[in-house]
Amino acid sequence: MHAHITELQHENVVGDSQRIKQVMMNILSNAIKYTPEKGLISVTIKEKDLHDGTGIYTFIFEDNGRGMKPEFLEKIFLPFERANDTEISTIQGTGLGMSISYKIVRMMGGNIKVESEYGRGSRFTIELPLLYHEQAPDETIDTGGHSVLVVDNDEISSMSVCHHLTEIGIPNNFVGSGHEAIHNIQKSREEGKDYFAVIMDLKMPRMNGIETTREIRKIMGEDIPIIILSAYDIEEYSEEARKAKVDACISKPVYRSKLVRVLKSFVRTQKREVKKPVRPKMFDADYSGKRILVVEDNELNREIAEKILEMSGVTVETAVDGLDAVNTVSRSEEGYYDMILMDVQMPVMNGYDATRKIRLLPRSDVVRMPIIAMTANAFTEDIMNAVQSGMNTHLAKPIDIKALSGVLSKYLH
Repeated sequence: MHAHITELQHENVVGDSQRIKQVMMNILSNAIKYTPEKGLISVTIKEKDLHDGTGIYTFIFEDNGRGMKPEFLEKIFLPFERANDTEISTIQGTGLGMSISYKIVRMMGGNIKVESEYGRGSRFTIELPLLYHEQAPDETIDTGGHSVLVVDNDEISSMSVCHHLTEIGIPNNFVGSGHEAIHNIQKSREEGKDYFAVIMDLKMPRMNGIETTREIRKIMGEDIPIIILSAYDIEEYSEEARKAKVDACISKPVYRSKLVRVLKSFVRTQKREVKKPVRPKMFDADYSGKRILVVEDNELNREIAEKILEMSGVTVETAVDGLDAVNTVSRSEEGYYDMILMDVQMPVMNGYDATRKIRLLPRSDVVRMPIIAMTANAFTEDIMNAVQSGMNTHLAKPIDIKALSGVLSKYLH
């Protein structure tokens, strides 16, 4: 299954997510049921600006499965209707899914249509009007004129990522294989025009993303950030990725906001000069000279935690998910970080798994390094999970200044 996002200017919208998911799952489950093994299903999302803060979002579901006969197409949205086809008689179904989906879409003011050719596959197109949710404007990223290399054997996926990069002001180009990527990087190095970063698909034929990363590291060392894209559960490959020195992972489909968040982390210098703020009365001590790594996937929460902590005098650095945290700690010198504040619920790798992996890194400082869980849940089970994964204690979200002050006082002495 391939998912492609194109022409999407507004990622945050207001709508009935439960009903929208119900429609999507009805169509996708049918595509999966009626597409044989080794078939292809693709989902494309587009946005067309309407007016008054509303956009028309188009969702296109295509498959190369069995398709439908013309006589059935006329009644596909009627309740309890199923195709009269002996080849699919063993496939379970009530004949209600498409009828329900049709009614939901129409009640939302949208439209749904189907095109199909028997034996060739089907295409469902849904158009939904959705209100734009207020969101911060996208930032541009200055890479000093250096390009980003996109590596993916799926040309549509590559073009989508390149489109996002262009929108945020980053020059880019793409290649379709690991071998081409290595050739491009060697050539750019010889010409003195190194890439700013490489964004690479995990699953590619002949040479996958992790194998390609190993070869790039032989040429560039760790001078270039490498970001892996994956439509799969990246945790299955996290150990391999860590050993190959992958810097970050992004799950597909790729949203522009994801790229901005990850690429921004490579623009800043690792050791930032922080102006010493006036210490507020709420903190009992000045922790200047101490360094804390904040691991949080939500950008707003990350910025809030950073601002609060800097009031205590500490130097703050951040990671955007668990795998990013593991990589960041493993790249740092021993004793570089004095504490880690770790969110629990994160994509790519959660806080529990990240803590376990940090504790197992082959270095002495991670054994005693304080790792503090941050989570909105404060149930006994959550606190026990935090302790069992190797965390020292637990801070409830939103952050309570008094509780945070107590943790800093206990562990940053």
